[in-house]
Amino acid sequence: MPLRQIEFILPQTKLETVLAELEENKDNEVRYSIRLENGMASIKTIMDTESLEAVTDNLEQFFTNHEEARIIIYPVEAVIPRLIDEKKQEEKENDVGDIKPGHQRIHREELYSDIYDQAKLTKNYIILIILSAIVAAIGLIKNSEAILIGAMVIAPMLGPNVALAMATTLGDPALFRKSSITAVAGIIVVFIVSLLIGFFITVDLSSHSVVMRSAVSLSDIALALAAGVAGILSFTMGASTSVVGVMVAIALIPPLVASGLLLGNGQEMSSFGAFGLFTANVICLNLAGVLTFLYQGVRPTSWWEEKEAKKATVHSLVIWTTLLLLLIAVIVFFGKFD
Repeated sequence: MPLRQIEFILPQTKLETVLAELEENKDNEVRYSIRLENGMASIKTIMDTESLEAVTDNLEQFFTNHEEARIIIYPVEAVIPRLIDEKKQEEKENDVGDIKPGHQRIHREELYSDIYDQAKLTKNYIILIILSAIVAAIGLIKNSEAILIGAMVIAPMLGPNVALAMATTLGDPALFRKSSITAVAGIIVVFIVSLLIGFFITVDLSSHSVVMRSAVSLSDIALALAAGVAGILSFTMGASTSVVGVMVAIALIPPLVASGLLLGNGQEMSSFGAFGLFTANVICLNLAGVLTFLYQGVRPTSWWEEKEAKKATVHSLVIWTTLLLLLIAVIVFFGKFD
């Protein structure tokens, strides 16, 4: 598991309490404290990410009631010498009695910090959305998958949808509103840009790129669910580069652009099919996100927040599952949704 350095800045009166809590963590190998001025103290320690969240949750009460108290987390590339000897680690892993239940992921606040930035509706977000729509439109017109992959990588539309899933899991209404507005704004901008392009440029309906994105089938739903779970799981483990694979597998931009282009060309039914594929990918991504965050144990810290989060999560799962079942029913009874 990745390592993190954690610094506690707190009143000196709480110093012994925090040190006692850290003593209980057997994986906490490096620790030292520095007394600061004005009655404050600083404690730094290194631990693995699997142990980190449990420790911070137990100690958070000492930091929320003091405006100068902070918990600061830093990434650690390596520690020399190694914190745990390889032989001891192997013995620990082979001893079933010593295995501790836990979720192999980075800290909840690290995830939140990364997600929060991606949920903002900014000028750069709109610019990237417009550029990705133009690139995707060119890729569809030229029947070039390479160009379409470039549009997927440029597009920041994946971020707000992941933020929406996390907001639901944490019961965070502020993040939910922010990510919803950003996601909807992106959808509207992409559709308008592609619609305008479709008014002036003819789209070849027989091209492979357009055909692949003008209908949705059960295999598309399976792909979106599998890729969504894999991408969110990688994200919770700190492997952000793996999310690029999800951008390619769960194509949000190309089918939405295809829908606008086809509608601009007067091909209403094909446009409807492309928008169905986009809708399926959004539903599967959000459903996969909520389920994966739950599996990884992403929860609020306080019991009252957890109670609200549970309600929001249940409502979200019911809505996304119902929409997905309706879409599957349409595909099963009427064939491809096109």
